[in-house]
Amino acid sequence: MKNLIYIILVISVLIISFIVYAFITPSVIQTEEKFGQINFKSLSGEYDLYWNNQYIGSVNEGENKTFFKLRAGTFALKVIRKSPIKDFFYEFNKNLTLLPNSEMVMEWEAGPTIESSSGVLKYFVQSAKPNIIINTYPNEASVYLDDQLVDKILPIENIKKEAIWLKVKYKEGVEEKTVLINTKFNGNISMIVEVYLYIQPFV
Repeated sequence: MKNLIYIILVISVLIISFIVYAFITPSVIQTEEKFGQINFKSLSGEYDLYWNNQYIGSVNEGENKTFFKLRAGTFALKVIRKSPIKDFFYEFNKNLTLLPNSEMVMEWEAGPTIESSSGVLKYFVQSAKPNIIINTYPNEASVYLDDQLVDKILPIENIKKEAIWLKVKYKEGVEEKTVLINTKFNGNISMIVEVYLYIQPFV
């Protein structure tokens, strides 16, 4: 009789353990949060930053600040330049991807319009093979590597340096930008580089 009770207890424990493993443990794994970080540099002005519709902090004039442990995924990044006049400056608001354990980097100076704003934004996305993808504003701007005109999609496998300088130029009356790109990444990801050029008015 004692042996039977012992066997029943052992079987009961095994059944309960299986239920916990099969039903409870996977739900914990599925809801595990993954995080990345955003580094923001103010080229001019003070800013409030929002990620996934949540206020994450402010950046002072000329400050370079990193915001840690932000939820990874594709969410809206909103950057608002502080001003005593409401809606005077252009509000940067765009859905962007923050991969787990990665850093999104942005330097920014907001003007009253997107054309009068200036900055660079770098982040990673999932990709079949590693590339550097340059998106320019205005779109017609050209990209140069070592003073040679290049395509706006650069395969990492063709780049032998650990870091490169890209120059983005458009035409007279529009600023030029030189952007440092760290090429030490691989795997199934690509780096997106968005370059916003300031367009002088009345030119």
